[in-house]
Amino acid sequence: MAHLNTLYEEHGAVMRSERRWLITGLNLLRLLAQNKTMEFHMMLELIPIEERDNMYIGYVIQLERYLMEGSYRRLLQASKDVRSNEYIVFLNMLMDTVRTEIADCSRVTYEKLSVSGATELLMFESNEETLAWAKNQDGWCHEADWFVFDQQSEVEARQLPFVDIIHNQMGYAHEMERIV
Repeated sequence: MAHLNTLYEEHGAVMRSERRWLITGLNLLRLLAQNKTMEFHMMLELIPIEERDNMYIGYVIQLERYLMEGSYRRLLQASKDVRSNEYIVFLNMLMDTVRTEIADCSRVTYEKLSVSGATELLMFESNEETLAWAKNQDGWCHEADWFVFDQQSEVEARQLPFVDIIHNQMGYAHEMERIV
């Protein structure tokens, strides 16, 4: 993409590309789908303000707004209004990224979650889709009509070794006193 940007900037007046904004929009969508928001915004800064209303660029900017707002339903609706068939792959990746983020939060928030509740929460069309998706997720154990999450291991994973930290801090304080 860096090579294309150089070509577009240096020779854009001579060689206009009809697909420039499509390719740039695809790259922006790829960055969103990979959850690389910093790179997304850096790339967005390189796009002239007057070109941000372009149908390809504006579409991806709108998707990013929905993502940042947490308006995942709007994001899902907007992803159905595809600007170009090339976007479909990255839109599917984006929806998977969103579902993974929701799943990670759900695993920490709930002890158990019904399959139908997970289907609605993760914005799938059917329970079968949810079950197939959940098979590839860590910590999503399917029991009867529920997903059961192992809260104990999550709490243990988050515990810090407070005693060790306190001893280290006391040692640092003692060394600082000795130096001063």
